[in-house]
Amino acid sequence: MDLSNIARNDLCPCGSGKKFKKCHMGRENELLDDTLSVDPAQLAMKIIALPACAHPRAAEMAASLEIVSPAGKQLKVKLVDLAAYCALTPYAKQNGAEQNDGGVVINPLKTKLLDPGFVYLALSPKAGDSTIVHELAHVIDMVCGSCLPAGKAQEMAGEMSVPVELLEHPQEFGDKLIELAERFAVSLDAEDEIIAILARRQLLLPARMVAKGDHKEIVAAAEKTMRFMQNNRALIDVRIRGRAGYRLGLR
Repeated sequence: MDLSNIARNDLCPCGSGKKFKKCHMGRENELLDDTLSVDPAQLAMKIIALPACAHPRAAEMAASLEIVSPAGKQLKVKLVDLAAYCALTPYAKQNGAEQNDGGVVINPLKTKLLDPGFVYLALSPKAGDSTIVHELAHVIDMVCGSCLPAGKAQEMAGEMSVPVELLEHPQEFGDKLIELAERFAVSLDAEDEIIAILARRQLLLPARMVAKGDHKEIVAAAEKTMRFMQNNRALIDVRIRGRAGYRLGLR
């Protein structure tokens, strides 16, 4: 791979979604080693060949989705096994994707050329309903909402001192999460219920704002959301108490 034309602020070729200066700049040898060991075309073929996730409930939910890209193309969700995907891509494993009951949306750019009609979701067979609707909402947001590449939200959060959760979960994500939870009668876990509380009050950041990346605009909106959460701790605690994932002080 020729790295001579990569500028400091370009996205890193490793696919992390971070800027080159924040990722492999100064460690180009590692990038070359990684690139040589995982060819993009070969990676795409390996992802497409991953075993399906055996999760009837998730398959039912995914099959019901009607996803239309900004270009007007209809897309479907294909479920693959999370453990198999994490074994294939060390980056996903390093970033906490490999959980007993978790999931991760695979960047559509990895499979677009070979399987353009699908968005791949790596999911654990043990995933609960709240996790499923959460990841499906992420699929829709990645395609139709903020369209942030993997890792981009973490980079922006660090630069702006804004909670990464607010950048990863824009208003459109929250609206879709609520819609899916109601459609499939899902009781959201504690963290997702907090997202729903904020979404119902239009206190999540709009996807266009996140995608635009205006520092001043994002910080002002995030401060408004954080003030609401600080001033309504008791209300939030009542709403999430008893839900899966609840712990004292989760606000």
